Amino acid sequence: MDSKFLLSFQKYSISLLPIFLITGPALSDLSISLTGLAFIFSNYKKIFKLIKKNYFLLFFIIFYFYILTLSFVSENIFLSLENSLFYFRYFFFILSVNYVYKNSTNFIKLFFISFLFAFVLLILDSYFQFFYGYNILGYKYDGIRLSSFFNDEKILGSYLSRLLPIFLGICVYLFGKFKYKMIAVI
Repeated sequence: MDSKFLLSFQKYSISLLPIFLITGPALSDLSISLTGLAFIFSNYKKIFKLIKKNYFLLFFIIFYFYILTLSFVSENIFLSLENSLFYFRYFFFILSVNYVYKNSTNFIKLFFISFLFAFVLLILDSYFQFFYGYNILGYKYDGIRLSSFFNDEKILGSYLSRLLPIFLGICVYLFGKFKYKMIAVI
């Protein structure tokens, strides 16, 4: 396949991840897996060189084999392997994010726009749900916790609080002074 197409696919797949997380686990897991596969296809010759240069990646591989070993010695092997066996896809996803960051000109801006869209959409929908008793999709407000598009899962606060530091880091990187950009990259 064409390397420009694979880079473009990886860029948009990663950038849309905050929106995919709202829809549920299927699209986000598919995006992570396909992004990792696209990275493997476009950079299969460079993977071992990248691992040798980066101690974090080497640590990740050691950690993966550690949790895999723990899964094999657990009481319920199949239940434990269900969570740990395909953990390696995050390794290739991390490599893909790094590759896209270094080789794409507008990746960070696109990622920022995706985050901003997801946050604004969720917050506006939550206000709508709070004031009218239901959101724009018709999910009812139970009077205790807002759910927005997450409906019965009630993970709106978790979604916002876990992704807000990443969003703020991107904001500092894009709009802060140069010294703040260096802090965000480190």
